[in-house]
Amino acid sequence: MPLTMPTEVRPPAGTMNLNVLNAVAQFERGLLIERTQSGLKRAKSEKKALGRAKRRVPAPGVHPVPNSVPTPPMLRRTGALAGTKCQKACW
Repeated sequence: MPLTMPTEVRPPAGTMNLNVLNAVAQFERGLLIERTQSGLKRAKSEKKALGRAKRRVPAPGVHPVPNSVPTPPMLRRTGALAGTKCQKACW
């Protein structure tokens, strides 16, 4: 049955369709968790760093955005950059 077709869920056939779809979703979720856990276990055994990479912070006084990059008009209108180094450098 195509997903674009409307499905009536009140009759027994509609309820069965939803139950089957739910079972498939639970099965897929279980597979995803299994793959993730095995990948983490493998990465730990290889002594790889886990998690998101640390954020790189620019040195003090260094503007992270080159002056050639224009500031979006919305940021100017809302004053989101008011009082920051970016306000002076970008405007």
